[in-house]
Amino acid sequence: MSFDALIAHLGTLVRNTMRVPLHTKHRFMLHSTPTSVQEAAFKLLDLDPLRVQ
Repeated sequence: MSFDALIAHLGTLVRNTMRVPLHTKHRFMLHSTPTSVQEAAFKLLDLDPLRVQ
């Protein structure tokens, strides 16, 4: 995998702010689950994926 492809793949991690339709004031954060490649890259970089989103 090239460096550009790895950076693009790491960029697919997302943090979404979700709202409940019946109670629009109630919100929560939903984080995507890292793939095995993303977990390995973050481990090599000694970074916590939740802290870089």
